[in-house]
Amino acid sequence: IPSATQEQQDAIIEIVDDILNAKEDNLSSDTSELEKRIDILVYHLYGLTYDEVLIVDPDTPITREEFEQDNLSE
Repeated sequence: IPSATQEQQDAIIEIVDDILNAKEDNLSSDTSELEKRIDILVYHLYGLTYDEVLIVDPDTPITREEFEQDNLSE
């Protein structure tokens, strides 16, 4: 398991807090965009390329542009 930088940890914590707050207000809240952001951060944490993400999750809703734009690990 890779070690996350403090910046990566903070980003994930913030998104999880946003999801929890949204669900607390309304259980049927659509948090898929926030969940997608967490997926991107975790994929980057593991050093995956977009092509490798497609192998791990062929049905990912993440576009190549979203993946490459949102790289905190670089």
